[in-house]
Amino acid sequence: MLNLTCPSRGLAATFLLVAVASPGLGQVGHPPSQSPYRDLPYPHSFELQVGYFGGDGSQFKLGPHDGTSYGLRYNHRISNPLEFGFSVTYATLKRAVVYPLDSLAHRFHGIEPTSVTMVTGTIQGNLTGRKTWHNFAPYISGSIGFAFGGAVSADTSLYDFGTKFTLAPALGVRYYLTRKLFARLETNWNFWRLSYPATFGLDPPGQPGTPPGSNALIQDGHFTDWTSSFRLIFGLGFTAPF
Repeated sequence: MLNLTCPSRGLAATFLLVAVASPGLGQVGHPPSQSPYRDLPYPHSFELQVGYFGGDGSQFKLGPHDGTSYGLRYNHRISNPLEFGFSVTYATLKRAVVYPLDSLAHRFHGIEPTSVTMVTGTIQGNLTGRKTWHNFAPYISGSIGFAFGGAVSADTSLYDFGTKFTLAPALGVRYYLTRKLFARLETNWNFWRLSYPATFGLDPPGQPGTPPGSNALIQDGHFTDWTSSFRLIFGLGFTAPF
């Protein structure tokens, strides 16, 4: 029997117990071949995207909304949980045409097609790091960039969407069909600020309000309006080592 009161013999017994126990400890958890986690081999990815762009265009429906978007996206994983992305998106949308100085019955001239091109950068936090779980890789992200509105030929008023700063928080998941090929499903909210011309605060000449009332479209002096549009995105991409 070992005399554990002797320090040297006690230390030897401790190492012996650890050596015997180590193989058993190595069996805790999943064997590598059966683990639900898989490493993502490459840090770069390229992707084609298509999506649905929602929203209502805010109070006068002048904000671009309700249509289809198409995009290209590049991602680079800069650490285990973090990725940087860059995307270019073109959206075929629609917006209202409004003539604020027309009579009340004729100032709204319906809905016309328009387009928006968005250039954005994204920081993405991967919830499973550089691994997938059962081939899924969920994430949260935030994008900032610029949106460039197309002209509406039917609109001769002074309103112009122009160039807007945009930001978009998002939730999404990638599903890896193979180690290199993946599909993406993402939902985000695009925020931008609309700016209305001063004519929106004037009474229509042919139908002014009775003082102190007003028939102006904007009566509180606020000529800017933050609006958001829901977007659902589906993407198909591949990873690459370079």
